[in-house]
Parts: sequence; structure tokens; C-alpha cells
Amino acid sequence: PALNGKRDAVPGRVSPWKLEADNPGVYFGQ
Repeated sequence: PALNGKRDAVPGRVSPWKLEADNPGVYFGQ
């Protein structure tokens, strides 16, 4: 889904981040 927002990437770490999206939920940045 299209996400509105931005998060700095952390090398070697994947953290959950909440953004306003088409569907509610927690999306994981890659």
C-alpha cells in the first residue's frame, strides 16, 4: 500500500513503524 511518511533506514536493523496507509496496521521498513 502507499505510505505517507518517511523514516531513516538503520543498517542491520528492521523496526516496525506506524504510518497512515490505505489499511490500518503496522508496516515494516526494509
